[in-house]
Amino acid sequence: MNGVKSVPVYKNITVFTQNFDESNIKKNSKLMLYNINEKREVMTGLQGVDFNKMKSSLPLKITKGTININQLNQGGVVITNYGSKMLGYKLGDYIKVIHDKELNFKEDKLEYKNGKSKEQVLSLKVVGIIKDYPMEEGPDIGIYTSPEFMKKHFNTDSINEVYYKILDKKSQSDIENKVETLIRNQPSSTVILYNRQTELQTLYNQFNQRVAILLSCVVLICLLAMIGLMNGMASSLQERSREFATIRALGNKTKHIVRLTLVEGALVTLGGGILGILFGSVLLNQLLLSLDHKSITLPWKVILICLVTTPMIGIVASLIPSMYLSKRDILKELSS
Repeated sequence: MNGVKSVPVYKNITVFTQNFDESNIKKNSKLMLYNINEKREVMTGLQGVDFNKMKSSLPLKITKGTININQLNQGGVVITNYGSKMLGYKLGDYIKVIHDKELNFKEDKLEYKNGKSKEQVLSLKVVGIIKDYPMEEGPDIGIYTSPEFMKKHFNTDSINEVYYKILDKKSQSDIENKVETLIRNQPSSTVILYNRQTELQTLYNQFNQRVAILLSCVVLICLLAMIGLMNGMASSLQERSREFATIRALGNKTKHIVRLTLVEGALVTLGGGILGILFGSVLLNQLLLSLDHKSITLPWKVILICLVTTPMIGIVASLIPSMYLSKRDILKELSS
């Protein structure tokens, strides 16, 4: 269609490597290995990609080699930087793979279906390495070739998804109507149409809503803590009223008494803030470790905000009781 840029996503197939070198795996790697004929191999996906359309519509950074369609049609493949590091295949290496349909599970192992299965092993040459595959998020060990190669060797050329962007905003409604009409006229398949920008906006709004609720809860907790601290400070200062009256009688000014109580309130809340940061950081990292996070995380910005705001809460909570105490009659306090 005029005024539209589109990128098709072809169906991939599951393949297993046949020349994987296990010594390339780093320690503590989460890479899953499978026993195939008494040799450890890796399962991955082989997918056809229309790189010409992808390069014209999406950011595609080639770090090594080139992406040549003729090479891809003749058995060349492209892998990601992450895939190259994890699997140990470099530019110019050959990746031998076999379709999962040529294998059978037997006693927790994979074996060739028959004598002809070994003849179905393909040798794919790495002709290009890209930084990331734009259609995938996160770590990716996939192998990418041309749709023509997939059609020739695996009879696979169906499309799972089509990402498209409307360039002509004036004709947006007409283009959307044409796309909807096209989808309705597909009786042999189920097609779902959705606006990615709208979905992302909905997700963004939901995220902001949850963050607003969380911040409201934090503010409410701080207010309740401040009220509790204010009540505790008022009781403490009331019990020590004769002590403060004696200090005033000895010649200290009222502002010194107020300053002393404010410092006391700030130290109490600062101590609580430090304990909260320590326990909160431990619980945060325990949660991340349970989600397979590898390193310790310390949110320094949040920590600094807590270290600044907690003394301020103590000062505000102590201000009213200290002002009330400073206006009490010295003689009445000393005589009681």
